[in-house]
Amino acid sequence: MHLVTGVWAVSRVASAGARAIRAAAAIAVLLMLPSLAAAQDRAVDMPRREALREQAATAKSRLHLSAEQEVALRGLLEQEGVKLRSIRDADAPRMEKLRQAKEIHDAFRGRIDTILLPDQLAEWDRIRGEVESRARSAYGSPY
Repeated sequence: MHLVTGVWAVSRVASAGARAIRAAAAIAVLLMLPSLAAAQDRAVDMPRREALREQAATAKSRLHLSAEQEVALRGLLEQEGVKLRSIRDADAPRMEKLRQAKEIHDAFRGRIDTILLPDQLAEWDRIRGEVESRARSAYGSPY
């Protein structure tokens, strides 16, 4: 009788230990989800970042920027990027996102006029046109 009770108690303790281990594993997975999502976002953004770095290097060489212009332009591009990412991540209809992105691009163009010289602005417009053309061919017209 005691042997049966002892076996029952041991199996009950073992199953409680297994439940505790499963619960701890589930909690660990839940705690890791935000960091896994952030890592996935970084992995998705990595090709985009590399493309932006390449475009920035191309623009720098084509525009023949001074050190001051480069710093100012980089700051504007970072601000524009933050605003565009917030639109991209927003829960809004596609046409609304496109309208907002156009407003951001237009405001950026107005601010860049204060940084670049007229010949640099003309080259900037050519570069921007090339980027838009590649985007249209890759993704189609947004309208």
